Amino acid sequence: MHKIFMPRLGQTMEEGVLIGWHVETQRAYDAGEVLYEVETDKTTTQVEATLPGRLIRLLAEPDFTYPVGAVIAVAADGNEQPTDTDIDAFLAGEEEGATTAAARQPIREDATADAVIQARGMAARRAPLNATHRRMADRVSASWREIPQFTQTVTVDASTWDDRRHRVSDNESDVRVTVTDIVLDALIRATEEVPEVNSTYTPDALILWDDVNVSLAVATPDGLKVPVLRGAQRLSIVERATRLRELVARARRNETTIDEVDAGTITLSNLGMLGIDSGTPLVTSPQVAIVFVGATRPMVVPRDGALEIRPCCVIATSFDHRAVDGAMAAALH
Repeated sequence: MHKIFMPRLGQTMEEGVLIGWHVETQRAYDAGEVLYEVETDKTTTQVEATLPGRLIRLLAEPDFTYPVGAVIAVAADGNEQPTDTDIDAFLAGEEEGATTAAARQPIREDATADAVIQARGMAARRAPLNATHRRMADRVSASWREIPQFTQTVTVDASTWDDRRHRVSDNESDVRVTVTDIVLDALIRATEEVPEVNSTYTPDALILWDDVNVSLAVATPDGLKVPVLRGAQRLSIVERATRLRELVARARRNETTIDEVDAGTITLSNLGMLGIDSGTPLVTSPQVAIVFVGATRPMVVPRDGALEIRPCCVIATSFDHRAVDGAMAAALH
């Protein structure tokens, strides 16, 4: 017999939601066959068997959250025909204090919600939180609690952006270059000047990453997802634009792979397209910076001794103060 565990599907993964089993109990399967599906805070992944076997006891139920390393099933090897007593004895071999089914109830079943409804004495409708929403809530809570962060904002003249977008699109390809692509290009060039913003803080050293792997916040029907554009500094604006469109489309179809959502080194969030002028973004560990782009609006600005109306937008960047100080952050802009 062997145990099947909740796997670690990414560097920061601590738990996963079991979406469902793909193999029924007592049916033999081969190595490489999809056994079950797991949802993390980043993506949904089908998990394949690493060994051949036959499921003989399921210890995890769909829609429940299990920590990485939890035993979620027991499988028989070869022609084994273990009894329930044999399986119980096998599981009893777990180290004291270990868990075979350490599931936490989904938030929608949390007693606290019942207590609030009862205390108010009012009719209430629950809006169930999916796994993406729950993981987002956990991560931003950890960010707020654990990272000493600060935000700097600048108002930038965006009057040249449209010309540049059209020029790149017309000269290089049929790909439509957007404001996000222009800002992304500026962000990548800025990280070359201030490499500390593309890093990870540890108590004994600041790890400066060679690749700029940009996490891009994407609104999807299931909630906010953050695919990663890897090695962005090696791509042209058009190449980034093409790859970005593919990532966004895959994220909205819930088709991103672990490699497409893991190992981000800095985040870009553009809510200007939704009409938001500014905001205070939260840094997500292990990154140390996140850039927020607001809507482009006509503003009165001084120019050559006169006042002009020009399209401008606010860019707000939040930093982990342990990795980046105020003067260093100012150099990014």
